[in-house]
Amino acid sequence: MPGFFLRPIVLATSLLAAQQALAVGAGAIQFGNGSIVKDGAVTTVNQKTDKMVVLWGDMNVAAHETLNFAQPGKTAAVLNRVIGADPTQILGALNASGRVFIVNPNGILIGNQAKVNVGSLVASSLNVSDSDFLAGRLNFSGNTQAKVVNEGRIDATESVALLGQRVENRGTIHSQRGSVALAAADGVSLAFAGNGLQVKLTRGSLQALVESGGMIVSDNGDVMLSAWARDALTRAVVNQTGKIEAGGMGQLRGIRIASEGSGTVTAGGEMRVTGSPANGPERSIEVSAQGIRIADGARLDTAGAQDSIKLHTRPQAGGAGHVTFGDATFKADYVDIVADNVLTAAADAGLPTFSAGAIVLSAQNAKAGYVLNRAPDAESMSTLVGGTGSVSSGFLKAAGEQNLWIVSQGTVSALGAVNASALSLAGTADVDLSGGFNGKQLNAWGNSIKLGGTTQADSVSLAAKDVTLDGIVATSRLDVDGYARAQTTDRAALSTGTANLSGGQIDFSRGTHTLKHVDIDANGARLSLAGDTAIGRAKSRGDLTLRSAGKLVADTLDASGNVDVVARGDASFGNVSGNGVALRSTDGKAAYARLDAKSGASINGARGVDAGQTNASSLTLASDGDVRIGSDLAIRGPVDISGRNVTAAVVRDGDTQDLSTRARLSSANDVRVAAKGNATLGNVGGQSVALAAGEQLDVASVAAQRDVTLDGKGGVSVRRAEATRGALTLNSDGRVRYSGPLVANGAVSVRGGEVVAARDSGLPAPVIIGWGGISVHGVHSVDLFAAHSGGDLRVTSDGDIRFTGGLWAQGGSSSLHGKSVTAVGSGPNRLSIYATGDVSVSADTAPTLGAVYSRGGAVRVTYPAQSAQIRLADEA
Repeated sequence: MPGFFLRPIVLATSLLAAQQALAVGAGAIQFGNGSIVKDGAVTTVNQKTDKMVVLWGDMNVAAHETLNFAQPGKTAAVLNRVIGADPTQILGALNASGRVFIVNPNGILIGNQAKVNVGSLVASSLNVSDSDFLAGRLNFSGNTQAKVVNEGRIDATESVALLGQRVENRGTIHSQRGSVALAAADGVSLAFAGNGLQVKLTRGSLQALVESGGMIVSDNGDVMLSAWARDALTRAVVNQTGKIEAGGMGQLRGIRIASEGSGTVTAGGEMRVTGSPANGPERSIEVSAQGIRIADGARLDTAGAQDSIKLHTRPQAGGAGHVTFGDATFKADYVDIVADNVLTAAADAGLPTFSAGAIVLSAQNAKAGYVLNRAPDAESMSTLVGGTGSVSSGFLKAAGEQNLWIVSQGTVSALGAVNASALSLAGTADVDLSGGFNGKQLNAWGNSIKLGGTTQADSVSLAAKDVTLDGIVATSRLDVDGYARAQTTDRAALSTGTANLSGGQIDFSRGTHTLKHVDIDANGARLSLAGDTAIGRAKSRGDLTLRSAGKLVADTLDASGNVDVVARGDASFGNVSGNGVALRSTDGKAAYARLDAKSGASINGARGVDAGQTNASSLTLASDGDVRIGSDLAIRGPVDISGRNVTAAVVRDGDTQDLSTRARLSSANDVRVAAKGNATLGNVGGQSVALAAGEQLDVASVAAQRDVTLDGKGGVSVRRAEATRGALTLNSDGRVRYSGPLVANGAVSVRGGEVVAARDSGLPAPVIIGWGGISVHGVHSVDLFAAHSGGDLRVTSDGDIRFTGGLWAQGGSSSLHGKSVTAVGSGPNRLSIYATGDVSVSADTAPTLGAVYSRGGAVRVTYPAQSAQIRLADEA
């Protein structure tokens, strides 16, 4: 191809210098078949082959002229190469059914009255060789400062591309089914793909600049404004201030504003992705550059439910990536920002407005972090060092009104409090919010998290290897997951409606915390609580320690280690399990439904204890108030119960001979019950049993391997009692009543104001059997059924003594002394008094007796005014 001279056109006025003297010049067909016919003001280029090259001295179309291209099809292409020294000026009409290429190194102007109607249009100040064009290799290159400018109206069935070092659109460009591209560089590669265009910038330019202040509409395709500038750190290389609409059905799926080299892109005006997307990936408005400036008044709007806005920086040597927001509006499903620095304008300027499901900010430098609330002035953006990461307070506030995510593998910290409605910080490094947070929702993930200052939010969620709360947190919901540890400091003061705590070791023992409802799942947990608290489920794979200054209610406490709970107010629990369990209320009541302890359990309630089902190695229930046993207790070790009144609740219907309706208390070890008032118990069993009451002691039955002691100052009532290998003692200042057998391998001692054997139906006879001896003393009276002693038998009273069965001392002597002594019955039905040793009966009146005899001793019956010596039966 013959060479030609390139004359730079620098100023736009040069393009307009000779507008009134224009006419379509002569053209020569260099390649292909066709003809050029001029008929007055109308010039027609007839193209007969699929591709054709036409050389023009000039290719100007005056305002009254028309240039037509008659082409064989919509993919037919004609290359119009202008070899003259002047720019091409299209001021009239240009019509074509196929693809029209105009190449003029001196520039191209489409005037404000021009009307271009084509299949596709490529207007370029960059050159493409004839051989590449004919082979379909659309590789454009050149080194010219000439402009390609559109001020008129371009309508294309398919695509439009304006190429050069400097490209401007002040008019209207409309594509029905294709793409629109404005590209500034020293090298550009094009490819028609379907109805659209693929555009690639292949070499940068020192003067690259794209400006669009007009309107660009692609009904179904894409719009691309791109420039590749070299050494342009301090200037804008793409300025979009007009209006762009794209259907987004091309390969780019929307609008792309890009700087492939250094410099800044200004995104202003209005950009919209219109219509509803067909099946396929999301559509987007994408802006990419080393620096991105979102101008005041800009509006970026996508229509689809999954469409996005992407602002991606490309840091260059000597300058960090940055995005600066003015008073702009964004509407999308989500906004994706990749930048080391995100800034807003001066404090007195407007902030951007976001309408998006989420705004996601991530660093261009993968390991870069961010300092929140640190924002350099706009004038110093070019001096920012990549990776330092600055996010202005204005952006946090504006983006946080929706749902702002900051994703970083580096440290994220903040200067002062962060103000954002909804903020999520996600990364693998450290997060330091020592100044606190003010908004609706805070989420943070990292290696370590520190939250200090004052935080006020509807919800706070923190997840990291190490979480430290070092300030005031007031929130409706708090979620903390410390994989290794979560802790509070002395400065911490947590106030929340619901708290979920999980991870490794949870230590909230320092500071002052009001957590109304808590759930815990951790390797170990220590909590100090200021107000009333409800715990849903607290699970610890180690120890679980709770301290509460108010009331404490828990559904489940589950620890592999020890459970240690102290509450000032009432402490009420559902299920409690642990190695050892200690539950204490210092000023209130302690209650639980079920307790399982591998070792010991200790429950202390200052004003009362309500014990439910219990399985433990040992059990202590202690209170200055009442103690209620609400379920059968089966304990492996010692049992110690003390309180004002101790009551075993009624837990089953209908008494039977061996089972009371009241809760049972059994242990494989000793059982001790001490009540300052009354003690009302069911069946009690243990190694040894000691039951004491300051007033009335009422127990269904007692069975012990060793000693049994029943001591009720106001009275003792028992159905039956047995000390298999020990002694049995019943003691009271009031009435002692028993309705079944009293049996001991050792001695039996019964002492009371009154002693009454009251036989109940369904029970064996109330016999006293003491193989180590029997001693019965009733201050006021004694009313026995029968007594069998393996040693001495002693029955004494200051009042009357009555017995309805035999009194036998088979290993010792028998002694009865009372105001009166009566064997109930008549004649031969009166039962006997028998002893292997001496028998002594004394009374203030003549006793009424049946047979009285001694096997090996003396029998003496005495009463006033009469004394008799009775011989043994075998001596009579």
